[in-house]
Amino acid sequence: MEMTSNIGEAGEGGHEKKNQVKLVQELLEMAVREVPREFLVPAEERPQNNADHLIKKTQPGFLPLIDLGGLLHPLSQAHTLHQIAVACEEWGFFQAINHGIPQSIIEGARLATRQFFELPMEKKLPYYVDNKNFDGFLGYGHTDFFQGVATNWMDSLFGFLAPEPLKRIDLWPSQPQKLRGMVESYGLELQSLFTRLLAAISKSLGKMDDHLEKEFQHYNLFFRANYYPPCPQPELVLGTHGHKDHGSLTVLLQDKDMDGLQVFKNGQWFSIDPTPNALVINIGDQLQTLTNGKYKSALHRGVVSSDQTIMTLVAHLDPPHP
Repeated sequence: MEMTSNIGEAGEGGHEKKNQVKLVQELLEMAVREVPREFLVPAEERPQNNADHLIKKTQPGFLPLIDLGGLLHPLSQAHTLHQIAVACEEWGFFQAINHGIPQSIIEGARLATRQFFELPMEKKLPYYVDNKNFDGFLGYGHTDFFQGVATNWMDSLFGFLAPEPLKRIDLWPSQPQKLRGMVESYGLELQSLFTRLLAAISKSLGKMDDHLEKEFQHYNLFFRANYYPPCPQPELVLGTHGHKDHGSLTVLLQDKDMDGLQVFKNGQWFSIDPTPNALVINIGDQLQTLTNGKYKSALHRGVVSSDQTIMTLVAHLDPPHP
């Protein structure tokens, strides 16, 4: 799958942080006991106050769990395609095992990005950006791309992993030493996975396997490592506000031990536990449009913990920026 860009060049160098909402990790270093008001979620949106939308805790595998290895065998391919179709119609989400990305690359990317967040603040601030000065390549800080009422309780390292003009691995942090190489390797594996997913989803719709790849051949691969530190008042905030992804597909690597992913279905929030060695796949708005609403782009959000750090890796197959 070829990915192209229409964003121009931008110079190297970080941005000075002035008069901005504090990074969550800065608040952690300050040992705040009360959440600053800019992070406070309206009462009706708070994760513990959804009286009308009871949160159900699921067990691993409750979300459709699909073995993508079944696509490789003629005897199991039809069954696997049917599983994908049902998951995309009913949930807009599924967990995938045997997805083809080596576990060594996944763990390498996970470790390297976590080590970045664990660096002293002065090592990370040169990469700080906000929504106003994002140069189109990469940054560190708040994303809040969903324009929620309150700021997400989350710090992110984010940038493009494809196409080549946007990739600019040379601009990614030089510390930890393995970060650039591991993120680049993970990005290459993700490109291959997105191609396989588009082919499988095309077939599940009864189309030729290159049907969707043709539609999305000029898309960008945008990557975010999301870091959710412990929060003194987790019931008052959200790690990520409720939203639907605007692109075509998203691949999420959940935290190994705990995750705050919640998916909205049938008027209720479902809390999705990680499944070992699985990736979470979800449909975006544009793919919902291309399937005439047959496959759903589902509302989802992230909640945080009072005593545990949660870290996720997210990859979006998104349209080119104007």
